[in-house]
Amino acid sequence: MKRFALLLVTTLTLTLQGCNDSDGDYARYWAVATVHPLGENNYYFTTDSNRSIYAGDKSRIIAYEPVEGQRAFIWFNYLPVAFEGYDYNVELYKIENILTKEVETVTTPTDLALMGDDPIQLVGWQLGGGYLTLQFAFRSQGFTTHVVHLVNNEATTGEEAPEGYVGLEFRHNARKDLDGHYGYGYASFRLGDFDPQTTGRKGIYLRTRTPEGDVKYISIEPETTGTGR
Repeated sequence: MKRFALLLVTTLTLTLQGCNDSDGDYARYWAVATVHPLGENNYYFTTDSNRSIYAGDKSRIIAYEPVEGQRAFIWFNYLPVAFEGYDYNVELYKIENILTKEVETVTTPTDLALMGDDPIQLVGWQLGGGYLTLQFAFRSQGFTTHVVHLVNNEATTGEEAPEGYVGLEFRHNARKDLDGHYGYGYASFRLGDFDPQTTGRKGIYLRTRTPEGDVKYISIEPETTGTGR
């Protein structure tokens, strides 16, 4: 699998890519960040490494409605003049929201079945800033909306998480759409009480079901990135 884009978040030493215009005006940097409204359609971002980004120039952004805690890809260039109270001041080129969800606690087998357990390829991950962000791929004919969940499973027993780790499950409900071409997606899950960085745990022990139909467990530590292969 290609290198996971979220590897670029922690240091903000980002690769040269982004939004290109025909006149040569383009964004050189991009990151995954959390959106924070400031009122009157103003907003700023924080990265998973706890850096704050203020968009001093939003002239290229039209009708974006900021929502507290929304996760997004942002494309930008740095501005030479600092903005007081923020680590970075940038000219913003593009915002693309990432599916942002909560951890769901399931206590009955019936409710767990609704989460699905269909095959999915876990491509990569980023754990930090209170979120677990996953990149994944699954087969689809393109006519059905697939659903993904991050589950705290209290309904059934599985492989026990190693000492000091939080056991969670990445669940996929394909809604019987299991054939077709592979498509890629992202989801960012707000960890809350399951966040290792605030609970003193070592990391997350994540269950997933591979495209071959096997159950696989992956250990993920805070402020780390990884790939599913």
